[in-house]
Amino acid sequence: MRSPLVISFVLSALVACDKSASTSGNVAPRAEPEASSAPTAQPPPPATTSAEPTAAATASAPPATSAVTAADAGSKDVGRATAAKPVTKHIDGNNYTLDVSSEGCKAGEECVMKIEIAATGDYHVNKEYPYKFIATPSPGVTFLGRSDANTFTRAAGDFVEQGEKRGTMTVRFRPASAGEAKIAGRYKLSVCSDEQCLIEEEKIELAVPVM
Repeated sequence: MRSPLVISFVLSALVACDKSASTSGNVAPRAEPEASSAPTAQPPPPATTSAEPTAAATASAPPATSAVTAADAGSKDVGRATAAKPVTKHIDGNNYTLDVSSEGCKAGEECVMKIEIAATGDYHVNKEYPYKFIATPSPGVTFLGRSDANTFTRAAGDFVEQGEKRGTMTVRFRPASAGEAKIAGRYKLSVCSDEQCLIEEEKIELAVPVM
């Protein structure tokens, strides 16, 4: 039979072991990470692209139509600069008027001067009269009359009536060089009323521009 001292020692050992096991089973809690006091850096905002062009870009890129319009205007100006200007001259006669005109022309080509007669008042073109223009020779100008180089007549078809009160004499010529072609001569004409016919002669002069 065991002694009371031995039993007491065994019980003390068991109690000590039980406390040791209990102490070793407790796990210390894991420390939570402390929140950083420094502010968190924010990502940069995304770059935005403006849908509207800048004023500088707009100014540096003019519309294409402006260039086309300028080119068209330039070409029209050149055409006007090289075109001959028409010339006219008005003459008041005795019961008639004369309008002398030419559109101008190019050197070496056939040109035209027209003399238009208009009877006034009770007068009309004389249907029986042989209207005639006799050109004065001019340096650098060759007249192109049908029967005679310097003569233009009704019989040759150079004078054409246009109703009872109007008619046109056409004078054709060829200038040799650019500048002015001086066309001059005597125009023999006639107008009539119911009572009488008038026979007149007018001196014609016109400086025709030649390119």
